[in-house]
Amino acid sequence: GPRNIVTCDVYNSFNYDPKINVVKSAKDTVTVDGKPTIRGNGDGWNYSYQFDVTNPGNTPLSGVKVVDDKCDTTPDYVSGDTNADSRLDPGETWVFQCSKFVLAATTDKALKVDNTATASGVDPSGTTVNEQDSATVYVRTPAMKLTKTADPVKVPSGAPVTYTYELRNTGNDPISAVEVKDDKCSPLSGPTGDSGPTGVLGVGETWTYTGTTDIYEPTINTADASGDWSGYTPTGQNNKPVTTKDTAEVDVSIPAYLTIVKRGVPTGDQDFSFTASGVG
Repeated sequence: GPRNIVTCDVYNSFNYDPKINVVKSAKDTVTVDGKPTIRGNGDGWNYSYQFDVTNPGNTPLSGVKVVDDKCDTTPDYVSGDTNADSRLDPGETWVFQCSKFVLAATTDKALKVDNTATASGVDPSGTTVNEQDSATVYVRTPAMKLTKTADPVKVPSGAPVTYTYELRNTGNDPISAVEVKDDKCSPLSGPTGDSGPTGVLGVGETWTYTGTTDIYEPTINTADASGDWSGYTPTGQNNKPVTTKDTAEVDVSIPAYLTIVKRGVPTGDQDFSFTASGVG
């Protein structure tokens, strides 16, 4: 018998609302003044960035990735795909990570690393969505310069000499636990010039120490200064003390003298021998 042919249009009425979000944070840093901080000079610093990527939309996203042009390595997926379907589903949080190494020249200026990451994904209709987030890491380059002088620079043997030690913070980081030692002059007095916080050699600040000792021979001696950077922790990386040293030379003047020794036996007219010796 006759057949009726019916034509149907099938369409998807689902209203895709794709969204993606990323939160970027720095890891393996230390906290100084409430900020993620690293020590950039010396041995440099290895740290990482973590990217927490979520889907606040209503549809899964495929091809999810994170791009960060300041990373030394491509951000890699770490975890979060709870149903192992390779799609970022609403409610999931995927974690990506990358590594970064910083080696910075010593400076007395504020220094930081700013960078922005972009996370992206594609919904079932082929629409790409992306979102960005930034993080800042603050870079400290602690340094000191010690200048040692002697007064006077030439003395008679046994005379006192006063040494002056000027210690200046030449980096961009306050330095604590400061010590100044002299291998031939102890103890030292000071410091003066500590404008606060007490016991912290501030950026651009100069401390002065003095010491007096008697010098008996020409002397070149060395003073050493050391301290800890603001992010020091007992087990942290790049944790060597901040150090500096300087020397001073003192000459000793020895008075000239002459010794004459006469030798002979008193037996009347005779010749005598004389030996002369001395210094100066």
